[in-house]
Amino acid sequence: MKMKCAIFAVITAAVAVISGCGKNENTEDTKAPGELPSQTETSPVSENTSESPTEEVTLSSESTTEEEQTTTGSEGTEEATTSATTTVTTTVLTTTTEQVSNKDDVIEIEDDEAEISQDDISISENENDETYLFFEMADGIAVYKYLGSAQEVTIPSKIGNKTVVAVMGDNANGKSLFDNPNKVTKINFPDTVKTIGGIWDCENLTSITIPASVESVTPQAFFGCINLKKITVESKNTKFEVNSLLSTAWDESASEEYVVIGGTLYRYNGDTAQLKTAVVPSGITYIADGVFTMATALEKVTIPESVTQIGDTNFSGLFGETEFVCAKGSYAEDYIKSLGFSVTSK
Repeated sequence: MKMKCAIFAVITAAVAVISGCGKNENTEDTKAPGELPSQTETSPVSENTSESPTEEVTLSSESTTEEEQTTTGSEGTEEATTSATTTVTTTVLTTTTEQVSNKDDVIEIEDDEAEISQDDISISENENDETYLFFEMADGIAVYKYLGSAQEVTIPSKIGNKTVVAVMGDNANGKSLFDNPNKVTKINFPDTVKTIGGIWDCENLTSITIPASVESVTPQAFFGCINLKKITVESKNTKFEVNSLLSTAWDESASEEYVVIGGTLYRYNGDTAQLKTAVVPSGITYIADGVFTMATALEKVTIPESVTQIGDTNFSGLFGETEFVCAKGSYAEDYIKSLGFSVTSK
């Protein structure tokens, strides 16, 4: 009731002020002695008393003051009419007590499109609270970040219902798989992984086992793992390829003439520029890129039937006078012929 009275008083005062401004300046001088000022009529206030939580109440007042003034001059009668019309509208938005009892609930915004699912974030937590960031590939999931703090890290074979097929590190941004690589002392890969890379700067990692499922290790996959001395490739692995294990203790200590890891001929340790005869060890499936790139003096090369892949830069420094011996119908025979060399089949 008090609010209604206050609003009514404000409206009445506003009408009176505006009405006074609309009068002719000479009105006061022409009033007869004792004449009372004109009264302002105000229409009743209309009010909605509904208790709806989103109630909007409009208070309106319209006042019309019309004053006629007649003056007589030497040339006749002039009638001046001053009319003032004033409308005052006040809008009040009311809220129930329950709505304002908790200020955090006064405004609530819902946006279905803004919801982000767990799959969209690409974060997975296994039962040990070890967290992995990953992205999806055509044949499964590639893990690119481990956010845990364990010293022995076991990569899961599945995240959700999808298979982990690659452990790659954040290659796009040049970052290791681990936020704290120096804490890592052991990594266990699942037998579902086909590609390994981005295991950088793990200075306390001393050994690692490559599962039979792994087909390739990306260049410099273990860069900065300066104490990694032992790299074991499971014997059932027949597709393993690796081109560079630089900056590892294993790479620096490999002293054999033909350095072999898994099914990969990784490096030739002799004087490559003076090498005239090369015999690729039997059982090799991949001749890593760069093994024979600088062997420009080669006169004869023997490649076993087991080889199914040869790195692109091999034999690029030769000029067609080298004799190649390959198994008839083998991959090596077809590949060497595609380079323009003659092949002796056996």
